[in-house]
Amino acid sequence: MLTETAAFAVEFLLPYGVVGLFALSFLNSSVSPLPTEVLLVPLVLLTPQDAFILAAVSTVASVLGAVFAYYLGARGRFLRYLVKDEHFRLAQRTIQEHGVLIVGVSGIAPPPFKLLCLAAGFFGLGIGKTVVAATLSRGVRFFVVAYAVAWYGGVAVVFVRENLLVASVIVAAVVVAAYLATRRVLSVEVR
Repeated sequence: MLTETAAFAVEFLLPYGVVGLFALSFLNSSVSPLPTEVLLVPLVLLTPQDAFILAAVSTVASVLGAVFAYYLGARGRFLRYLVKDEHFRLAQRTIQEHGVLIVGVSGIAPPPFKLLCLAAGFFGLGIGKTVVAATLSRGVRFFVVAYAVAWYGGVAVVFVRENLLVASVIVAAVVVAAYLATRRVLSVEVR
């Protein structure tokens, strides 16, 4: 089902080029399940010299979509009544303590980025922290994919198609390790 929808999206949006990429990337970060790479990869294959611009457009649109999801969460107080009290408190504490890491990792790896941006708004993480985490994580994701496809062409396309999940998890694990190491070093220096 998703591959048919993705094929339709590419067929529909490809003629719009950068504008179509912007729209898909915004929607991916706020409401759509279609990944930005569905359109980013073919556009980079068509114009590898524009890899930087295409990755930058994807990143900016994705961050704007994340801000939209954040504000939906911030305004969605009715969501509070859909969750048991103990789950609500656990989620709230987790987002407040590790929200930047959670949003950052979800921007690279499998957790649904849009839902975690919505949760960041709902639990009041802070728009600045959310934007920084979204910008860094989505930027890493889209620039790595765009440059890999620009440099390696079809080989990278096959790799991305077959290994995006594994590669995303590895990068996310490195980000988590760096985050935890930084927190540990900073907490030792403060004492």
